[in-house]
Amino acid sequence: MPGDPFSDDEGVAVNRKAVFAAALILSVSPIFAEPLKLADVIDLKAQKTPARDMLAAYDAAPEYREIIKLRFTDTYAGMSWVNVRAKANLFCEPDHVVLGGEFLVEMLRGQLKRNPEDASWPWQYVLVKSMTATFPCKGGNSRP
Repeated sequence: MPGDPFSDDEGVAVNRKAVFAAALILSVSPIFAEPLKLADVIDLKAQKTPARDMLAAYDAAPEYREIIKLRFTDTYAGMSWVNVRAKANLFCEPDHVVLGGEFLVEMLRGQLKRNPEDASWPWQYVLVKSMTATFPCKGGNSRP
C-alpha cells in the first residue's frame, strides 16, 4: 500500500510485530547494560578524583547526581567553615548567594572551561580555585 510506513517501495508489507519488537529492544537496551558503579568512577577514599572525572561521572550517571551534589555541598561547607573560623579569606561569597550542589557543579564546570589545565587536579582543589575566582575577597586577600 503506497504511503504506508510499514510497507517497502514495492508495496510488500513489513511485519509490524517485528518492527515493534526491534524498536522495543533498542529502546530498553540501556537497561541491560552493566550499571556504572560510583566507586569505579570516583575515588571516594583517597580524595584524588580528577575534576574531569567527577564531572564525567555526574554527566554519565544520573543515578549518582544527588550523591555527587551532596559531596560538593559538604566540601563547600567545610571550606566555608575554614574560611570563617580561620579567617583564611579563600573566597568571600556574597550574602545573597545560596551555594549548593548544582551551583557548585556548574562552578567547577566553568573553571575547567576557563582553565582546561585544571582538569587533572583533584576536584576539591579545583572547586576552591573556582570559588576564589568567582568570589574574590575585597582588597585582593584571596588565595588560590
